[in-house]
Amino acid sequence: MERPAAFLEAGDTPPPVSVFVRVRPLISREAGSDVLPGLALCSSGPESAPAVALESGKVTVGGFAGVQGQEADNQAVFESCFAERLKTVMRGGAASLFCYGYTGGGKTHTMLGKQEERGMYYRMRIRF
Repeated sequence: MERPAAFLEAGDTPPPVSVFVRVRPLISREAGSDVLPGLALCSSGPESAPAVALESGKVTVGGFAGVQGQEADNQAVFESCFAERLKTVMRGGAASLFCYGYTGGGKTHTMLGKQEERGMYYRMRIRF
């Protein structure tokens, strides 16, 4: 699997499609429980590509370009998952950012953010 965009060397281009997993922080009623045993709670580094999001005794869910753990804020997610793609846009190409997940999973927070933690749309706009 290709390395995530944030870990490319100078002159490299990102792969056509990269799939990342973002693990949202646990809410208070989930903290201290075994919500999903084996869920990756910390961000992966380039040495762990392909990254594994869930690993239990019965199943492994992996093959991702990276995992963005609970500690990753929107800035970190932007830099490691999408910032490199903006070079393609500036050269006249196209890039797409797609968020998928269940209700309450953090899609709106990732894309729009809030005052103190701006989302992906804001971060793309300030780069231009």
